[in-house]
Amino acid sequence: MNIPDITIDYAPVAQPADRSLRRQAEHDSVMRLIRTHFGDDAVLLHDDAGAPSVDGYDGHVSISHCRGMAAVATHPRLRIGIDIETERTQLLRIRNRYLTATEAAEFRSIRQLLWAWTAKEAVYKAAGIEGLPLTSIALDHASMTAELTGADVEKRRFHLYSAFSDNFMTTVAVPL
Repeated sequence: MNIPDITIDYAPVAQPADRSLRRQAEHDSVMRLIRTHFGDDAVLLHDDAGAPSVDGYDGHVSISHCRGMAAVATHPRLRIGIDIETERTQLLRIRNRYLTATEAAEFRSIRQLLWAWTAKEAVYKAAGIEGLPLTSIALDHASMTAELTGADVEKRRFHLYSAFSDNFMTTVAVPL
């Protein structure tokens, strides 16, 4: 994915047999990416809402991980969001929690639902509004944009960049 001013780095996540160790494996992969990008002494911080930052870096950082892969995206000025996910049937079962009725009629296949999920998660992170319902994010697949539509939310638009590779969908949201 080639997005102006955005750097995206990926690292595999070990899949230990003991599921309780999976969270640590995800953290270790993210920290490997942070240290590779920012140096061995880099310190990863989180604000009260959980948004990541790197001590001493004035730009914006977004982090995502899923089963098998971690991703870190940075932008020197804009608050961006990244999400990475694998195809999973759970997206069919929970689609009413994150799609509007219009979107549910449009996005029916696992791949379409995967795109919608990663797009909404990326916008959620880029918007920086704690507790924003995913159904308050309207997607337009044709224009690869999203808009915040909630009654209590300022209308904002985002451009979406997505790629599917090696069974992973990555989507980055950039404010317009």
